[in-house]
Amino acid sequence: MPAYEVDTYQLRIYSSRSSTDLNPARADAIVFLYHQSTYRGVLRFYPDGTALPPGSHDATAGTVTIHLNQSQFDSVVDILRNEKPVHLYGSPTYNFLLIGSEPVGEEEGSGGP
Repeated sequence: MPAYEVDTYQLRIYSSRSSTDLNPARADAIVFLYHQSTYRGVLRFYPDGTALPPGSHDATAGTVTIHLNQSQFDSVVDILRNEKPVHLYGSPTYNFLLIGSEPVGEEEGSGGP
């Protein structure tokens, strides 16, 4: 399963989208993912309740598309802001975003014991 490291991202949030528009062709927010300025994939966020289209992986281009619910947006952006390494995985059957190994019980921003 191909993995692509993600080191930068670009975020678009559309003000013209209605939160009640469940059209899977119209995402409310889009996050573009890059590694060393090379486009690696996109995360598209739709209002909760939208029938999400399947994700995709273009092995030739080395890109992944993932469709998510709007309720997942804050968590995903938090991961992109605060965690590393972040990897984007693509396969013919499913795609996902993965952060590096985290120690059990680690408290973010605690500054230690």
